[in-house]
Amino acid sequence: MNRARVFRIGAWATATALLLAGSAGAADTAAIDIPALYPMTGPAAFIGQGQTKTLDIIERMVNSHGGIQGHPIHFSVQDDTGNPATAVQLVNGVLARKPALFLGPALTAECAAVVPLVKSGPVDYCMSPGITPPPGSYVYSAGMAGPDLIKLYIRYFHRKGWNRIALITSTDATGQLVDRSYDEALALPENAGAMSVDREHFNATDLSVVGQMAKIKAANPQVLIAWTAGAGFGTLLHGIQETGLDLPVGGGGANMTYSQMEQFKDVLPKALLFPSVSSLTASGANPGPIRDAQLVYRKAFKAAGIRPDFQNNIAWDPAMIVVDAYRAVGPQATAEQLQAHIQNLHSWAGINGIYDFRDGQQRGITLGVGVVVRWDAAVNDFVAVSKLGGYPL
Repeated sequence: MNRARVFRIGAWATATALLLAGSAGAADTAAIDIPALYPMTGPAAFIGQGQTKTLDIIERMVNSHGGIQGHPIHFSVQDDTGNPATAVQLVNGVLARKPALFLGPALTAECAAVVPLVKSGPVDYCMSPGITPPPGSYVYSAGMAGPDLIKLYIRYFHRKGWNRIALITSTDATGQLVDRSYDEALALPENAGAMSVDREHFNATDLSVVGQMAKIKAANPQVLIAWTAGAGFGTLLHGIQETGLDLPVGGGGANMTYSQMEQFKDVLPKALLFPSVSSLTASGANPGPIRDAQLVYRKAFKAAGIRPDFQNNIAWDPAMIVVDAYRAVGPQATAEQLQAHIQNLHSWAGINGIYDFRDGQQRGITLGVGVVVRWDAAVNDFVAVSKLGGYPL
């Protein structure tokens, strides 16, 4: 059995054992405290509340089966309110306690503000795909890279023959990243012929975007990328409906929640697409180690009475990687030891792909694990419309 195969089986078996082994109970020893920064209040509270449910499930799962060498784990969540200044203040407080590792923040601007604080450690697993951590640094980013999400879209659109593309995005840090990524994706030789026919912006707190949508409609696009999250996405959907735009719409992945689909069901376009991963589709991955990891994930959430969505999803693999790192190094692991372990981790089967951190991208997965999905109201679920990498089915 080769080394890569051992890792694939080991990563899945670790999670399976936590669910299926007899309940030994964590010994009465000091807990491994893992600080976590999330927006638990404010406009982005739906992100923090969704992702911390994942941490709760993993914490209970690990501790009910012995913890880490008898030490229970505890994710100690602090509310950063979605504000970069608050996140910096909280991280400074965390650093004073000299932890080996912490999770969060969850938003792009917050993560960017925190990166300079941890140049020498501890390990920080940011929960936003929107940052690009320095290679070999102590900072990691969850999910597919923000630019890869846009590349996934443009590749799919171009191969569908939808070459007249329009974009509307918010003016915040995430919107600025999408703007840059949009230009980069359109410039790729593989997308020759695809073009931007209009580009609009709005403030995420605006109550109407009818003016911007009228300009987009006049440009006669074949597809529209409407990128923001939360309430701002509702504003975009209302603007699309009010303007009479009838075309496929690509939303931002953070909106892939069942509550959002229910909330906006009366204004959803006929074809609403998202850049995603197989774990968020109705069918999941093909048989293999990724599918095995997804079955464990879904079983854990079913036991908790929760139907997992994007916000639950994005926190799972990072938290499980952290748990496995502590299991491999030991409960007294230092930042340097955890950093060395994650930097060399490869062939690790998560719900979103086979992770390999040796390429310097600080996230472990690439565009190759992505799929484009469509919201199917008839089945009340997200259905894949592309192969891995964004190539149409």
